Amino acid sequence: MKAPLLTIALGVLISFLIAFAFVVFVLYRQRRESLLRQNELELKQQLIEVELKALRAQINPHFIFNCMNSIYQYMQRNDSQIAGEYLVKFSNLIRLILENSLHTLVPMSDDLKTLDLYIQMEQLRMNHQFIYTINVENNIDADITLVPPMIVQPFVENSIWHGLNNKTAKGNLTISIKHENDFLIYVVEDDGEQKDNSNIAEEMKTNKKPRLVCRSRKSVSIY
Repeated sequence: MKAPLLTIALGVLISFLIAFAFVVFVLYRQRRESLLRQNELELKQQLIEVELKALRAQINPHFIFNCMNSIYQYMQRNDSQIAGEYLVKFSNLIRLILENSLHTLVPMSDDLKTLDLYIQMEQLRMNHQFIYTINVENNIDADITLVPPMIVQPFVENSIWHGLNNKTAKGNLTISIKHENDFLIYVVEDDGEQKDNSNIAEEMKTNKKPRLVCRSRKSVSIY
């Protein structure tokens, strides 16, 4: 009689252990899924914050103020044609920035349209004190090549404000884009005041990973 009782007891114990393990597994899985959902929500929140910061960085408050102030000055001088041209370019620029900010990557052709409008606005603000060219290497298809929106605008702004803004003679700004070893390389050059770039050059030699580098006279971004 003892053997059947022992078998029954073992069967009950095994059933209890299986049931207990199943409950523990269900609770663990629910907790794990809850943590994953929480982490996903936190990541989405962080992404939204980063996107908002990027948008705020793209639409520089000082740039907007200067644009509106320039439009007002042209209106005060009864130069309605230039004021109207300035206002149209400004509204188109803001529209493109807002549209592109909805995406992490946009076609290079769209990004260059935004950049071109931005430079035209700066040209008007500075009474055409500089000329510019944007050169894209022939082997790059700007319509299908995707880039982060406004990727090079801060470097162009740096060249205009710190390289060309105080130049007495007419300045030159050149943006060149080329494809090299599976990388897109942006080079932004101006003929304004040149500063010592030896530290940056040395730092580029010692860093193995591609990185973003900004100079006062020449700006290079590699990604």
